[in-house]
Amino acid sequence: NSIVQDDLCDEKLKPIEEELCTTNISCLTWFIGEWSTCSVTCGQGIQQRKVYCNDPLRSTSIISDNECQSILGKNSKPIEQQYCSITKCPYWEMSLWSNCSGKCGLAKRDRRIWCVHNGYKVDENYCLRMYNETPSTREICNEKIYCPNWIVGLWSDCSVTCDIGIQNRSVLCENKGEIVKREECDDLNKPISIRQCSMVPCQTIIPTWMTSDWTPCDLRTCLQRRTIYCVDLIYRRNLSLFQCKQNQIQPSLRRTCPISTCLEWQVGRWLGCPVKCGFGIEYGFNFHCYTRRLPIKRLNSKQCELVEPPLRKPILKRICRKNCLDWRTNGLTKIISKNNSSRKLFSLLIILLSLLFVL
Repeated sequence: NSIVQDDLCDEKLKPIEEELCTTNISCLTWFIGEWSTCSVTCGQGIQQRKVYCNDPLRSTSIISDNECQSILGKNSKPIEQQYCSITKCPYWEMSLWSNCSGKCGLAKRDRRIWCVHNGYKVDENYCLRMYNETPSTREICNEKIYCPNWIVGLWSDCSVTCDIGIQNRSVLCENKGEIVKREECDDLNKPISIRQCSMVPCQTIIPTWMTSDWTPCDLRTCLQRRTIYCVDLIYRRNLSLFQCKQNQIQPSLRRTCPISTCLEWQVGRWLGCPVKCGFGIEYGFNFHCYTRRLPIKRLNSKQCELVEPPLRKPILKRICRKNCLDWRTNGLTKIISKNNSSRKLFSLLIILLSLLFVL
């Protein structure tokens, strides 16, 4: 009755070692369905499937997952969803922001955008279907930096009591409560400082231009100026300049002086006084053309010669005088006194003769 090796016995007569058996207890398993299609057509999405506890003997009953987990293990249940990825989605690409359009206030900057898919630029609609909106292409910059801005005063009363006149108001550049130079504000956004105003209709008026006399010629500019007024010819009352401008040409406010008042002849050179003592006649020669307008300049003589009417030329002779020197002694007081009287009389005669000669 000792145990020997199996190959010493007839294999065909060997009794079976196991057999099938059945019990009244069902075998629980996890039912696993097929994965659904990916939830997106591009990018990362989700796939789902059905997973539940199954008992073949109770196919019509809903079995709690706890029954399978108690037999098969707590973590035995397969996953019901997973991430899936098909291909990259279209996406927006953007350029860098441009420089800010201003240094302060509501300045703006811009950038370009475009849609890219698989490395290629495509129609924007591909990205719009994905994101339903486009990235911003403009934004505010430097908004925290305060900008100088225009401030305005109240409108003045209308310049007329009837019909159409004008109103004025002050327009100043302000920065943080202080008035600054106008150049610091944006001239394109400057408010108007004058506007038209309408009053009740006037009685019949005849707007007419009136002018003051011309001012004397200004030798610095060679210009004359005058003031203009708009008046009612009937009632002699002042009107706004606008009322005269509607139907009449505005008179000029300045004009060039006659050329004769801006140029003059001057003697080119004086030869010097010919007498040794007392009064004499000095002669000059040549004429030169000069401006009267400051700064005084010498011009070509032809410019004076072309003036109409011709410019008057100065006389080429003039009275001149040289001081006389005398010897004086204390002992000849009376004689010196007589000589001085004679000399004064002689000088007076010379002056009279010179004047007659000039005339």
